[in-house]
Amino acid sequence: MDFAQILHVHQSLVERVRSVARTAVVQNLAVEEIRDRIVYGQSIDIRTEAGLMPAGFMGLRREHVTVEILDRTYSEQRLVVDVNGVPIIILSPLMAGQGKNLPLRITIPLEEP
Repeated sequence: MDFAQILHVHQSLVERVRSVARTAVVQNLAVEEIRDRIVYGQSIDIRTEAGLMPAGFMGLRREHVTVEILDRTYSEQRLVVDVNGVPIIILSPLMAGQGKNLPLRITIPLEEP
């Protein structure tokens, strides 16, 4: 059951990040917009009354997602998205607890307008 849950969370995150990365490359989105679209599914500023950010997709928060643009050469610009620290609750008795390390890295070449 835990393996199925981890696989489901990983595949859901991979699909979400790849989809947003493809959109970001074609639409030339800013880094903050990319992060917000991965976490919240939209690029608007969502805040609670206390000024804290709510959890997003699959428990993601902004601090779990790192977005950078690598500019090695003009023809090899790449968008790199790293997702780390995704909260997963494990139920198996030997590994019970909350795991927080489901690393994910997606890279995609940037399109020129």
